Amino acid sequence: MQNFQGEQTGSVPRLVKAAGLLARREYRAAHALCLEVLADDPESAEAYFLLGVLTADHGNHAKAIELFDRALTNNPAHAAALAQKARSLMARLERDRAVETADA
Repeated sequence: MQNFQGEQTGSVPRLVKAAGLLARREYRAAHALCLEVLADDPESAEAYFLLGVLTADHGNHAKAIELFDRALTNNPAHAAALAQKARSLMARLERDRAVETADA
């Protein structure tokens, strides 16, 4: 799940911690760390990606897609963001867009 290409060096430890918190479903703490990273680095693809995963975990796939798109704007090669976006599109029954996204 880690894809720190292009991230500011100071952001990486917080993003690693946020990913671990998210894996343990400690959503509030993960959310707070991601927002800290974005305050320092508004173009952090990984922070947007992690927020997208958190949002998808809560069933808000429309917002998750927006967050994955923000991640992809800042890092078009973020494969995990593409995969998670495709999953959220499938959850919204947007099969054609999901297939296009997965193919990318």
